[in-house]
Amino acid sequence: MASIEEDEKFTQVIHYTTGKICKKIEKETEIIFSKESIAMIADLASRQSVLFAHDLELFAKHAKRKRITADDLFLLTRKTPSLCRHLAELKPDS
Repeated sequence: MASIEEDEKFTQVIHYTTGKICKKIEKETEIIFSKESIAMIADLASRQSVLFAHDLELFAKHAKRKRITADDLFLLTRKTPSLCRHLAELKPDS
């Protein structure tokens, strides 16, 4: 289980990265992100990451495995076709 310091570092990394992504979008478009909106997006991303990790763990356990595989990721993203396509592009041919 992660320590409080590790959790805080994870949260900071997500917030920093979210800010960088938002700044890039601002440069490419006329949309401006408030600091509050960046913090909220980062919080959502952090919480969603935790939920994804939990779901992936459950999928692997259901399949009686201790290892999370690409198949678990496809199962996780099954309701979002664009993410499934993106994963398919990333998955090396087996």
